Amino acid sequence: LNPGELEFHTSNLSERDLPQVEIGRPVRVLLKAYPDQPLTGTIVRIAPQAGPIVGDAATFAVMITLEPAGLDLRPGMTGRAEIASAG
Repeated sequence: LNPGELEFHTSNLSERDLPQVEIGRPVRVLLKAYPDQPLTGTIVRIAPQAGPIVGDAATFAVMITLEPAGLDLRPGMTGRAEIASAG
């Protein structure tokens, strides 16, 4: 990661969706601070180890590199990631 690059981390990818998610897949990120200014990014890492169980499915962390957006982004901001579906 270059110092100028920002990452968004999500920790709730269900194991059910894991087969459809891959490195390099485009992502749209909607931050709570900027709900009307979606950011674009790319999946750069998927955690090799499952995290917490939600319901009856394990979850995985996904790291997304964000494209520069000219917004005042700060570490720890929260939002939602929408991962593009295959095909």
